[in-house]
Amino acid sequence: MDAARTYLTLLFHDGFRALAYQLSVLQKIESMPNEHIQTKSDLINHLEEIRKDFEKNGSSWENNDLPNYLEAFQSFVEAIEGYYKNRKENIEEMNTWRVMADCLSAARIYE
Repeated sequence: MDAARTYLTLLFHDGFRALAYQLSVLQKIESMPNEHIQTKSDLINHLEEIRKDFEKNGSSWENNDLPNYLEAFQSFVEAIEGYYKNRKENIEEMNTWRVMADCLSAARIYE
């Protein structure tokens, strides 16, 4: 009985930690507002900001090498409908330049 109780306790704590981590990731993504990105020029400026941020803070990025960044980019795109649903936004009505900016920003930290 103790082993089962220990297992359930660990499972609960691990699940809680995983949930807390996912919430912290969402908060980080939310702190990267891209609503102002409406045009190709806006996206180019955003890319410049991301590049400069990587040069300055790349070691603190969750995905700080190209394979991990691209994997996170792909994962975010696969889950993007849920991201916008949580924000009460419809991806079908979104400006595509902003969606691209959101993907680029999220890939820095998304798992």
